[in-house]
Amino acid sequence: MAFKLASLVFAAALFVSTSAVPTPEILTRQNGYACQPSQNAAGRKATLLSLGASVTDLAISIQETSCDFSADYPYGDDYPGPDGGDDGTPKTGDAANFGLFKNNWKQIRTYCTQFMNQTPAQWNNGAALNTDDQAAIICQHQQMDAMGYGFWAAQRGCDNGDQYQSNIQLIENYLNAGNLNNDMVISPELQNC
Repeated sequence: MAFKLASLVFAAALFVSTSAVPTPEILTRQNGYACQPSQNAAGRKATLLSLGASVTDLAISIQETSCDFSADYPYGDDYPGPDGGDDGTPKTGDAANFGLFKNNWKQIRTYCTQFMNQTPAQWNNGAALNTDDQAAIICQHQQMDAMGYGFWAAQRGCDNGDQYQSNIQLIENYLNAGNLNNDMVISPELQNC
């Protein structure tokens, strides 16, 4: 058993030294990320992929929902506080977030066919994305198709979205390195913008 463990550690070290794919240890040490097991993450990832999600979508959901792959956050989401956590003030109108990607109502009603031409006052209609993952995935793809690179800036609005996109790419690389079918996920901390 000790030999197998030592072999695995050596293989992992060799892989890290010859690959550009970040490991959980590298992510934790260099970028403020933490690797953690999440109950049934493998099953949830498989379900979302079967509904049409891409690996990029999974990475965004991990980033936005702290690895839950769900809309299980305060209704509409909360505004961030000065320490980076939520301050408890609910978002409403165009600022309200919905679905497993936490897209805001302004993006949703502008780019998602299901909600086009709705007004800021109709923001509660976005709640449909909290319970329909496939609709949330379709909406996410419509936004990304329409906005291109601008999606990243709109999603988090910091330094033109460069840091956000970099975070997503790190998570995507981790998932593509053989971590789609296990219960490990990367829980990133967004850098303050």
